[in-house]
Amino acid sequence: MHKLNRLYLIKQDHDQNLLPTIHKQLLNAHRPSSRKWAALPDDEPYCWDHLAFHLKKAECSEELIATINDWRYLTKKTRLHKALSIETDLLIAQEIVSTDSRLRTIQLIFANFSDLFDSWVMAGGSKAARFAEVQCLEDLNTMLQDQAQSLRSQYLTLKFKLPDLPPIGVRSCRFSYDGRRIVSASDDGAVTVWEAQSGRMQYTLEKLDVLDERLGRKRIVIDGHTNAVNGCDISSAASKLIVSASADYTLKIWDPDSRDVSCTLVDHSNTVRDCCFSPNGRRIVSASSDHTLKVWTTDLRKPLHTLKDHSGPVNSCAYGNSGKWIISASSDGTLKVWSDASGELLYTLPGHSDSINSCSFNDKNEKRNLIVSASADYTLKIWDADSRELLHTLEGHSDVVNGCSFSTDGKLIVSASSDHTLKVRDMQTGQCRTTFYTDGEMFCCAMYGEMIVASGERGIYFLELVR
Repeated sequence: MHKLNRLYLIKQDHDQNLLPTIHKQLLNAHRPSSRKWAALPDDEPYCWDHLAFHLKKAECSEELIATINDWRYLTKKTRLHKALSIETDLLIAQEIVSTDSRLRTIQLIFANFSDLFDSWVMAGGSKAARFAEVQCLEDLNTMLQDQAQSLRSQYLTLKFKLPDLPPIGVRSCRFSYDGRRIVSASDDGAVTVWEAQSGRMQYTLEKLDVLDERLGRKRIVIDGHTNAVNGCDISSAASKLIVSASADYTLKIWDPDSRDVSCTLVDHSNTVRDCCFSPNGRRIVSASSDHTLKVWTTDLRKPLHTLKDHSGPVNSCAYGNSGKWIISASSDGTLKVWSDASGELLYTLPGHSDSINSCSFNDKNEKRNLIVSASADYTLKIWDADSRELLHTLEGHSDVVNGCSFSTDGKLIVSASSDHTLKVRDMQTGQCRTTFYTDGEMFCCAMYGEMIVASGERGIYFLELVR
């Protein structure tokens, strides 16, 4: 019918110069008061189907390009008529400005991800949620920032492009105490050090062997880990030592200057799942699948204390209360708080209904010390470490929560989940500030200032919280 009407008008109008005016009259009759076509009512199917055509015929080229670049228009039209309709609009726009790189980028993204866009947008959800869901597509970064400004809300965006490395599981990531470096641990048995300011990889710490032709066999040059590395940390001491925990049942202390192993700590009888330095850098605590934690000093190869009370694998550990306490999270569903000086168990925090995978301590709060825990029961919990009171249970993830961390000022909590998301929440209220969607399970996260580093099955992500 549309084509018949068009042909009739062309036949009746011998002066073809009047056709743009007719198209403009049609557009003006339906133009929203805001003059943004994204505000067009849902019950205007003809306009949604043929808007790009009429804008072109009305010679409103700039308006057409601006509309195609409006993420609100793209989202709404995808919801109403699916992603294929956007591709049709893009083809019309490219007839006018074929050299516009931004249009080509949008066309490429819709061509490759139309099925995903249809499933995301047709599933509903808020405008802010739809905006967050596509941030893993780096080419949309500029447009998404414009959209975020229109939402006037906080959002997470990629600070640096993802490292050009083969996808491999990165189990752990941490900032140095001064925020200048990041250390990560991965399934390939390597520990990698990154420059936080640029996201560039500085060096990798891993096993190295060479063929000794004289002996006719390989000779170990660097005695690195022989299995996946699950945990890592950087010392605050002047030495800037690095510690790593591995599925090969050992911990290794690395010298960042020589990039070699300075000490191997052997005493666990199963996978070592996590490790961290004390705030002064003089001690290390390790958590293991052998149901224990061990406290070490950086100059001794034997543990000072072995902490025994968990009935399942210990998945995570952290120092708290200025290094006086050790907090542990276990598959037995409990958190435990220990004395670093004596190794004595101070108290236990039950509450989760499944394995606890991560824990973090916050002593930046003026009123009280806080602990956050992340669990396979899909929740996080915030605890008052002094009164032992449960303050908040944070829901929102749709799968196992693997990692959690406080921001450096203690006001925010970031979490990493197997549901392929990171969430940033307000510590006081527990409200979710923003969600970042990735292309795989997320295992760990850490925050320093406005920067967040996160790791998962696809690698490492360098993100920035824009407020």
